[in-house]
Amino acid sequence: MSSEENPYVFVAKIQKIWIMRCIDVPRDISKAVKKEAGGNPKHIPVRGWIDGLAFENTLVPRGAGNYRFHVNSKIWRKLKIDAGAAVEVTSAPEDSALDLL
Repeated sequence: MSSEENPYVFVAKIQKIWIMRCIDVPRDISKAVKKEAGGNPKHIPVRGWIDGLAFENTLVPRGAGNYRFHVNSKIWRKLKIDAGAAVEVTSAPEDSALDLL
């Protein structure tokens, strides 16, 4: 599946690493995003929604070819959630046609 046609949608739990909140991208989506980005990218700009709130962020490596991204405090505080909460994430590479408005 290409995010040009459809964005990537998944459910994940927010994790707390030190003081940061982050979401691990599922392995199959990590592989697809990496392939779509081409080459061997370390940081991939993405945008989308977390439970309906728009975000722009960067996927960063978390090991074994997988990615994660950090969740801005404005998002998790506005949703009144914290580490351990499951959220629906819709994302696509930054240069896709995904409309955040």
